Amino acid sequence: MVAAMLPASGWLADRSGVKKVFFSAIVLLTLGSLLCAHATSL
Repeated sequence: MVAAMLPASGWLADRSGVKKVFFSAIVLLTLGSLLCAHATSL
């Protein structure tokens, strides 16, 4: 997945800015972690 998203993240960083892409990645990681924490089963 990392190999597939690396070119896309570079393209996004060029178009919208590195800070915005980095912040969005942190927000998505946090939301994903919260959803996993609330899961009732594996």
